[in-house]
Amino acid sequence: MSGNADGVLPSEPVRSPFAHGALLLCSLRDDLDQPGVIDFLTGLSKLVGQVTAEIDGHTLASIVVGLTPSFFSVGGTPRFGLAAGQTPLEFASLPSLPPGCSAIPGDVVIYIVTTAEAVLAQFLLGLAPLKGSLKQVQLERGFQRANRRELGGFLDGLRNANKDRQKVVFLDRDGDQPDEPVWTQGGTYGAYLKIGQHFDQWSTLTTAQQEAAIGRRKDDGSRLDVAAGTPIDQEGPFASHDQCPASAHISKAGPRGDLHDQTEIFRRGLPFVELQADGSTQSGLQFVSFQRSLGAFDTIFSRWMTNPAFENPGTGPDALLAAQGLQFQHGCFFFVPSHDDRYIAAGVFDPPVEPCRKVGHIVVRKRVEDANAQPVLAELGGFGFQVFKDNNPITAEFFTDSQGRARSPEVPMDVALELREVHPLANFTPAPNQAVTLDCPYIVVQMINKVTQPVPGYGG
Repeated sequence: MSGNADGVLPSEPVRSPFAHGALLLCSLRDDLDQPGVIDFLTGLSKLVGQVTAEIDGHTLASIVVGLTPSFFSVGGTPRFGLAAGQTPLEFASLPSLPPGCSAIPGDVVIYIVTTAEAVLAQFLLGLAPLKGSLKQVQLERGFQRANRRELGGFLDGLRNANKDRQKVVFLDRDGDQPDEPVWTQGGTYGAYLKIGQHFDQWSTLTTAQQEAAIGRRKDDGSRLDVAAGTPIDQEGPFASHDQCPASAHISKAGPRGDLHDQTEIFRRGLPFVELQADGSTQSGLQFVSFQRSLGAFDTIFSRWMTNPAFENPGTGPDALLAAQGLQFQHGCFFFVPSHDDRYIAAGVFDPPVEPCRKVGHIVVRKRVEDANAQPVLAELGGFGFQVFKDNNPITAEFFTDSQGRARSPEVPMDVALELREVHPLANFTPAPNQAVTLDCPYIVVQMINKVTQPVPGYGG
């Protein structure tokens, strides 16, 4: 049986304030063949089952296993005899890592969170018999926070995909991702970044300066533009940025409103403190997030946080980047397969047979370009579309989200249709109409707008 990806959503050990965790970045041998990698994944599955089994009614560990792009191919050459089209779609065009961040090598990512050091030791000892399949393993460590505060002293995770988390996290081919391989259903894309934070620099700031960089009060976590003590679910959209700066972290990473609220990620990182050889310490965050599309991660990091024109020209990048002197050290992207009773990622090796579907949809991917056909860091949400047949609309209007994705209502198959952009945004030329005929239950159409002069800010 299959189901959503294991170990991703919060569980007993993940919720524990006394938990700690480890990330293992595992590189497989270059000469490993398909039987060899299946043996490795089968052995790893047994080990995960042993370590996550209940003891006296309690689960002491949660484990996520993900596959990076290099698991599927290296230098454009497929690995392990995988059939064409079995690679997660978004690995074809990965988001850019933040400035200064290097790609960390590894084919398999293992993220374990446990409330007992002995359980982590059990896992590492159990991994030893599988070392014949590995050429390198890198270990990173982190810990949970007993007071729910990040190392800078602020309450953390206050607004972290709290509503409909499964929709935020798990890929749904019946939604706006029908072009993903069949085996990816119920899986999730993961992002990992090791971020160094300079708290000596942070500690020189006044409490008011720190709150302005974050956008929340340090004592109770309430937003600066609402009354102290206001619950998170009652904050609402930003009325203005007079009290909570437009460059504050929560303004840049989590802008409010019906449109932007559609783009979320589920963060499950852990702080770390490392002792250096000279006796000094390095502190920071092992950032981990899960999302049904890497487009959500890319929108938040590239279009919002580090884009100085978001939400308006002159806003500047996320103030927290400078205030804490954040240093992005290394990172990677990976995909966590859905649960499979056979072994981890067994579906990757299944024949890519498309299941029978009875409905048809047009899936829109929005792109905005300059005159040289280069992508523009502009708002991708709010473009409205309708489907027409014989020049008559046959669907209601449907709109893109901030990732530039939209899915039409059900439309007939094997019929000549036309997709029209009926609600373009200001400062962009309308995308040309597209003739479409569904000969399969879905079709993905890229709709491109050209930016007009002068080049607008993020939102046009």
